[in-house]
Amino acid sequence: MSSSVAPRSQKRARERLSVEATTVGVVSAYGGACSSCGTSWSCAACLHTKRCDACTATARCGSCRNVHSKAHRASGVHQTLSSSSRQSAPARRAGMLCRVPSSGVDALDLPRTREGLNTYLSLVAQTTTDLWSAGGGRWMHNPTTCSLRIERVVAKDNYETPARIWRHAIEAYRLDRDAHASSLNAVLPAYDTVDDCAGPHRGARYWLNPAFGTRCGGIGSALEALVWQDGCAVVALLPALLHTSWWHDYVMRADAIYYLRDKVRFSNPFLDEVQSDYFYSFVLVRWEAVRASRPAAWKPLELPPLRSDDAAQKLRVRRCTACGKYRVLPRHQAEPVGVFQCAALADASFASCEAKCAVWLF
Repeated sequence: MSSSVAPRSQKRARERLSVEATTVGVVSAYGGACSSCGTSWSCAACLHTKRCDACTATARCGSCRNVHSKAHRASGVHQTLSSSSRQSAPARRAGMLCRVPSSGVDALDLPRTREGLNTYLSLVAQTTTDLWSAGGGRWMHNPTTCSLRIERVVAKDNYETPARIWRHAIEAYRLDRDAHASSLNAVLPAYDTVDDCAGPHRGARYWLNPAFGTRCGGIGSALEALVWQDGCAVVALLPALLHTSWWHDYVMRADAIYYLRDKVRFSNPFLDEVQSDYFYSFVLVRWEAVRASRPAAWKPLELPPLRSDDAAQKLRVRRCTACGKYRVLPRHQAEPVGVFQCAALADASFASCEAKCAVWLF
């Protein structure tokens, strides 16, 4: 059996050798620059790690990276990047997911994909030092930022409803509020996020596209405790799972059930994957404020196909001519007339030049 040195033993050996580091020549094969001392090997972190055989010519080993990271954080420098180079990180990083446009661009129609979202975040990063790329499509932010509104999302819960479905529901059933939404995927100007504690607004007519799977079972308690008691109406897009208890307890007590004759294909701007039709069939279910007295009859619903140039299926980035901030137009908003300014946004949370820029991270 061959013997090997444990990582802790290697670390202790480096610590013992650190005393000799100032008098012995550089042994480490790493030749990259250090943000504190360049390539002169004069700072405390470099002296501590210069006698490491585990480092390669292009990368430090994990233990040495940890030493440098702690030292640079203590001195106010993040990792091995200065604040000036951090601003240009999106344009410089290897394996970049998308081409970063120049900061002078005023309007972009991007795909609602991770690539499009990264392009938007790259533009925002050019206007503030509180957001920067960590490489590989990952983003970091200053938790004390005053210029960004950070929204934490669950990637798998952010599959977006095709525009042809929610447009039909809003127009046909006079809906005025979106439930279980975020500022990125809301389909109505008024919406409730997952973190809202106020509950449904009394008398509102809700559109609901919930997270599927076992979470569909929670629709029952919401109807019993909140919707029917608060005089709301709900139209929900649900998978046709006739074998589940929540289907028979609540869907069969709805006012109307419309089954979609075509399959539904969802997209997700936070995940890189090939889009395909969802494996279950879908229904639009409508509950009015007064509980139905008899089971609803099923009716077919055939909608026009989704157009490839539909504006709601794009990530429409616009730059305010007054404050220079980049904004994403809501899915439900028509294109503003004339030059764009923040006041033209349909989302009241961002319809001001003083409002922070929205950033969605997961």
